[in-house]
Amino acid sequence: MTDCSAPYVIGEKCRYQCKSGYGHKSGDTIRTCTSDRSWSGRNINCRPECPPAPNILNATKKECSKKECVYRCDDGYEKKSGDTLLRCSMVNGKWIGTEINCQPSG
Repeated sequence: MTDCSAPYVIGEKCRYQCKSGYGHKSGDTIRTCTSDRSWSGRNINCRPECPPAPNILNATKKECSKKECVYRCDDGYEKKSGDTLLRCSMVNGKWIGTEINCQPSG
């Protein structure tokens, strides 16, 4: 919570934000103290976010978002093991899957 502190006054607005490493999932980021001494809106709900997808030796990120990343082996290399797709865990904010292992072709 930021931008307000107790004791709260009717009409006071409080701004909420997720902590570092978490993204806003739902709820209201600004809530107002109402005349019946309750808060307007819904509680903010934050979820873990993954850091940027890792760079992998001899592989290129083909399509990446905050939720998943697709890799392909660089020219002259082929996949020996691992996954071409890594997904972000919304539970712990870590990438799920085994990093692709690209070795020289031939």
